[in-house]
Amino acid sequence: MGDAVSVSPSPLVKFPFSHPDSFQKILILLDTSTILNCRVVCTDWRDWFTASKTIWSSVSSRMVARMLQRKMRTELEQVWDIRLGLLLKMVDECWTEEQEMTMAIRIERVTRQPIWCEFDDILKAINQMKQRCYSYGLIAYVGPVYIFLRSKVAHPYVLKVMGATLAEYLKCVIISCDDLPSGVCTIHRRGEVDTRCVFKDMDGREGWLGEKSEDCNEEGGEKDSLYSTAPPPAHGIFPTVLELLDCDSPWLKKMLIKTGIDKILLVPKFEEVTKHIKDVGAQFTIAGLDMSGTVCQLDCGTLATQEGAVLGYIDHPAAN
Repeated sequence: MGDAVSVSPSPLVKFPFSHPDSFQKILILLDTSTILNCRVVCTDWRDWFTASKTIWSSVSSRMVARMLQRKMRTELEQVWDIRLGLLLKMVDECWTEEQEMTMAIRIERVTRQPIWCEFDDILKAINQMKQRCYSYGLIAYVGPVYIFLRSKVAHPYVLKVMGATLAEYLKCVIISCDDLPSGVCTIHRRGEVDTRCVFKDMDGREGWLGEKSEDCNEEGGEKDSLYSTAPPPAHGIFPTVLELLDCDSPWLKKMLIKTGIDKILLVPKFEEVTKHIKDVGAQFTIAGLDMSGTVCQLDCGTLATQEGAVLGYIDHPAAN
């Protein structure tokens, strides 16, 4: 056998450390997925990303500029302005590199997503409420919940089940107010429309990023790993509504978790759950479409076993 041939490492291996300014300028021109892929090129590149404290703040600034340049058709301008307004509030709350990375990825995704107009009655109600004068506190109408939510899966069965599961909250209007406690849901009457509202205390310590003000500072507050992996799924077979939901604001996500969407398993074809019913814990509710295409739910906590058979009551939310 011949002598082993030694191979010198490519100069690009050390490029992030030998030319950090040039490397960062190149990264800022890339999309967020490509930037994250650059991190796994080799251990040297990964080490540079771990040591960097400014890359994502630069990327986030570029994504914000691109978002502000997005053009909308006239009929969609109000919806886009509402969504844009909340995202800009969240950008102002960013203090850590982790928050900057999260916002850069979120803004890039939002900029690419289609915008559509639904629930015209709610948008009209918001306009009516904005035009009125109020004698109590300072009020800011953020917008209806549905504008800030998207499904990660575009399958029509999934969309129908998620729509029925979240129907009670999609038309709620988020209102920032310094005179009412955060998280209160009520019926707000204005003109001819009764509007259900979710109140957020503007003077409260928890921001739209879902973090308390004392945890957001330049000296600390970041997690041990900026690039930590996602938590394991709640169930090994079926996803929850929460896992399929793309939510612009972590604060809004926390509000929706209180309704139990992290315990609702989505099974598009409801009859398929019979094969796995023994593998579903009592803490879960199963939601899906029956043979007729109607959304139905099964509370696994109410299941009972009689003579070897599992018995339970199937509920149809639309009939309630």
